[in-house]
Amino acid sequence: MRIWPVAGKLFPGARAVIEGADARHITGVLRMGPGDVIRISDETARSFVAILEETAKNRVSITVVRPAETAQMKKPDVLLAVAISKAPVMELIAQKAVELGCAGFYPLVTQRAVGETVSPAKLERLRRIAHEACKQCGRGELMPVSAPVFPDGLPEADLKILLWEKETGISLKSALGNSGNVERVLLVVGPAGGFSPDEAQMFREKGFVTAGLGPLVLRTETAALALLTVAGYHFGKLEDGQ
Repeated sequence: MRIWPVAGKLFPGARAVIEGADARHITGVLRMGPGDVIRISDETARSFVAILEETAKNRVSITVVRPAETAQMKKPDVLLAVAISKAPVMELIAQKAVELGCAGFYPLVTQRAVGETVSPAKLERLRRIAHEACKQCGRGELMPVSAPVFPDGLPEADLKILLWEKETGISLKSALGNSGNVERVLLVVGPAGGFSPDEAQMFREKGFVTAGLGPLVLRTETAALALLTVAGYHFGKLEDGQ
């Protein structure tokens, strides 16, 4: 069942309002009305069952009934930074990253990135895509989408891996295999032109492990999603249970 994010902290018996595109989707697309039941999440990522009280085209009033069970993201938190690419590539990665349990998405400025920024409109679209993906896949907590960052602006992590097609000595399997007990993992994927040797060395000096993903050169979107999937499998994030 879809989950609809709602502003504020909620509790059983609380009343809340859903407005805008979400309200239009509930009433216009799903054809739901008073008495129907939906699932919602609040700003703390807690999920609840709620009942629709009043519905209009752009506004839905709800009453929280009880807490609901939702898919919880297992530890470690896996963050993904991707060199700024064409809009359709970034949008696809952001959408699928949500479904694969990514805990944070960072458009990254690199030497060969397609531009040094993401416009406010495109950034808002990325965040909206992540928001919609959370609702679709039943994920209670939103995946934050950062404004573009330079390498120095990336968050710290216990394990940091840079996927680099010129790395032949260290495989992704071995890089993950030596991870031990970690709370946060940062994965970095380059642009279509790849990382330069100087960039790769700079990342190494920042504590990153450069790792290869086989003999084939992958598209940015393929590499990003393969990296998330392999990491998710390695850390058991794709399995049921805690």
